[in-house]
Amino acid sequence: MQPEAIDNFFSELGKLSPRPIRVVLVGGAAAILYGCGRPTEDIDFEIRLGTGEPTAEDEDIASGLIARARARTGAVVQFISYWDRVSSIAMPKKGPGPIHYKTFGLTKVFLMHPFPWSIGKLSRYTARDIADVRGVFAKHKKRRRLTA
Repeated sequence: MQPEAIDNFFSELGKLSPRPIRVVLVGGAAAILYGCGRPTEDIDFEIRLGTGEPTAEDEDIASGLIARARARTGAVVQFISYWDRVSSIAMPKKGPGPIHYKTFGLTKVFLMHPFPWSIGKLSRYTARDIADVRGVFAKHKKRRRLTA
């Protein structure tokens, strides 16, 4: 997957959404956007409408918008409305938060900060995961000072 394909999906999502959306990329797509050239076939992300705990209505709206954007772009996506529900790696409440990537209409896209992002990679510890962590940290360090 190329960065353009990721942008294309979120551009479509931004065109479709009548409400503000916050997206945090958490998987291989985040690594790609950090500049680590690695293959991935899907876009993994957390999506939230509004600022509080996601409601069933929010989840239904998000699912419908994503289905329409997916149909228009052909993107393969995996999403959850609240990442902490499915991952042993919680979105940090303190320390380095997500890093703004781009805004597409009412959709703001963030990248999970490399520190918490790397925990899942290191816990699986496959050769690809280690290469991802090395690549992302090397690219990220050149652009920003990594701080906790």
